[in-house]
Amino acid sequence: MNSFRQYLQIALVGLFMGLAELVPGVSAATIALISGYYERLLRALSQLTPRNLLSMGRLTGRAAWREIDAGFLLLLLSAMSFSLVTSAAFISKALTEFPVAVGAFFFGIVSGSGLVLLQQVWQSNLTCLICLGSGVMCGFGFSLVQPGAMEASGWHFFMSGLLGAFTWILPGTSGGLVLLLLGLHGTVSEGLSLHQPSVLIPIAGGALFGLVVFSQLLHTMFQKARQGLLLGLVGLMLGYSWKLWPWQVVSAYQLIGEDSSIPLAQEPVMPHTYEILGGVDPMIITALSVGLFGFASAFLLNRSSEIKHA
Repeated sequence: MNSFRQYLQIALVGLFMGLAELVPGVSAATIALISGYYERLLRALSQLTPRNLLSMGRLTGRAAWREIDAGFLLLLLSAMSFSLVTSAAFISKALTEFPVAVGAFFFGIVSGSGLVLLQQVWQSNLTCLICLGSGVMCGFGFSLVQPGAMEASGWHFFMSGLLGAFTWILPGTSGGLVLLLLGLHGTVSEGLSLHQPSVLIPIAGGALFGLVVFSQLLHTMFQKARQGLLLGLVGLMLGYSWKLWPWQVVSAYQLIGEDSSIPLAQEPVMPHTYEILGGVDPMIITALSVGLFGFASAFLLNRSSEIKHA
């Protein structure tokens, strides 16, 4: 693959990662795993330690960039940040006006990618079954966690950033979901929109610390038990995927100001139940079409995957 094509692919993956992060229940790591850049992302993030950054000061030119794969990391995260900033309003509107279509698209992506990845790493033995089953149970268990309420303080913002980084780097979960579960989503969203240092600094500090620590942990685990960890991550992604089911009804919400709210908990239902409870068209044909498109997109994203059979 020539350099231009590789850079373009990395940028496109970054754009998709940004879009995925805006959808509750989907993480940027899911897209990284599907596209085959997950392990490379972990390697690069795991190098961002104070010791390595200080030693980089003694390196010059390409040697310093190659030390932490900085070119890849900068391009991927820049594209992701650009997508987050430019697409936030669009995704928010789409989730409000076309929740079924958006859910179907990402449900199709996660389902398709799970099938592709299983074909690549699965072997018929008890160890693989245990790793996959454990991941599925963890993902499903995490999806059942009920929203709570946490006091808005610098320490809690730091912890939310730390936990958000952990879930951000795990396929199938979402950093934004952590804020919802902690009851800090509204406060953090307001702080980010108003650029409040009291919110931005502790969250950024917690997120940076969490990314470095958890990426090192996962990178080490990949080196020692790659197949088992991949199966566990695929299971985690599949176990949580039911939260992306296109037809969801809100069972709990949080008020944001006087005229708006955000859903805290949603329950999947069948299309006819969705129509009865919500009084809206379940858009079954649209959901099937968009879901199949998402399913096919998973195969396209995975075509150049670096993941091989263990």
